[in-house]
Formats: sequence, C-alpha cells, structure tokens
Amino acid sequence: RGVTSSSESSIRTRLLERNAAWRERSEAALNESRSNLETDIRSHSGGMNEIRNVIREATVVIQPPPVALYDSTSAFYFPELEVCSLGGETVHLKAGGSSYGRGLFVERWTLLGCSGSHFSQAVVDEWLLGSSDLGNQDEHSTLKPDLQVLWLSMVEGAVLSWLRRPLLASMRASVPVERHNSFLCYFGDSQKVRKRMKMDNRFLGYMCLVDPKGAVRWHIHGNKSPTPDELAALRALILRAMQAKHGTSRRRAR
Repeated sequence: RGVTSSSESSIRTRLLERNAAWRERSEAALNESRSNLETDIRSHSGGMNEIRNVIREATVVIQPPPVALYDSTSAFYFPELEVCSLGGETVHLKAGGSSYGRGLFVERWTLLGCSGSHFSQAVVDEWLLGSSDLGNQDEHSTLKPDLQVLWLSMVEGAVLSWLRRPLLASMRASVPVERHNSFLCYFGDSQKVRKRMKMDNRFLGYMCLVDPKGAVRWHIHGNKSPTPDELAALRALILRAMQAKHGTSRRRAR
C-alpha cells in the first residue's frame, strides 16, 4: 500500500505540473494574441485616418518642395530595401555593394517616386515624368547617365508568395513596358520603412532625390500636382547637383 500510495502521489504531482505548464502556455498564447489584435487594430485605425484625411481634403501637403538640396545636417538616408522590378529582377536600393550585387544608388543621382496606394500614383507620375526629362533633352548629354528615375510601389502587408506572381502580372499589364525595369515593388510591412523615409501617409504621393551615397537630399510628400515652376525648380537643382559631381570628378582626374 505504501508503494501504491507513493506512486499515485507521484502521478498526481506530474499531472499537476503538466496542467500548470499547459495553463501557463495558454495564458502566454492568449496574451500574445491580444497584443497582436491590439497592434492590428491600431494599424487599421491609423490606415483609416490616413485615407480619411485624403478623402476629406482636396489637397494635402505634408512636405512641400524644398527650395534647395538638404545639407549634411538635414539629409537622411534612404532605407536599404530588397525589391523586385517588373522586369523580373531582384535588386537592392542602397549605395554600397555586397555579395548580392551592387546597390542601385551607387555612382548616380536617383529621382525616386513612391506610392503606397493607387490614390497617389497619378501625383508620383506627374512629378517623375515632369522633372526627369532633363536627361532626355540632349541624347548625347554627359549628364544623362548620372540620373536614374525609379518608381517604387509598396504593397502593404505580408503578401503570400503564391499571390505575388498574379499581382506582378497585373501590374505589368498596367505599366508601360519601357518602365518595367525601373518600376520596383516592395512586399511586406512598410510602416517602419515609411517612417525612415518620412512618408507619413501611404495614400499620399512621395518623391525624393537620392545622392550617390544613398542620402535623401530633397523630398516632397502630398497629393498636390506639381506646377510648371516647381518642376523647373527641381530640374535646376538636379542639374546643378550633377554638374557639381562632374566638376569634382574632373578635379580628381587632374
């Protein structure tokens, strides 16, 4: 009887320990689920506020066009991103190189327009197409190779891998073929990325000028169409920046 009683006590103890461990894991899982739900609710509320602001106001301008390029104290670095082009290539938005390949920002100024929604695509196109023609004015211009124009579309949320192919196919059908290699897509949670870009509202257009070191030297954020004067001012800033780069290169060559 003593042996039986001891065995029953041991079994009871193990059952209590397992039950306590199971309850602890269940409570931890419940707390994690609550935390994820609260995060989703906050994210959804933030997204609704962003789109509500766009719908309510005819014109929303968070960052107007700067009159000059940012200096070293005002400039900020564009976040390093792995993206895919509509041409089917995986590339990296960064200034340096690595075993994965050379970054797109290396040795060139980049005019980049970003949209997080179809609401902002038209404004992005107006800025990019209206201000990037300085490199096309002269087919033999030495400045033309130094300016690249990129479109960046941020697909919000974690898109299942099997959904990406039809989504990219749909985007290819709506984007002119000549832009496929310069039209880039980023898949995933863009909130942290947009924060580093100073892109507060994904439903508004975003444009930036990135120097060869990956620093953002000029940017705008809003849904206001650019005026001819604003486009001309940006073209002048780009031209001066690239001329300065050529002047530095010539002095080094001497």
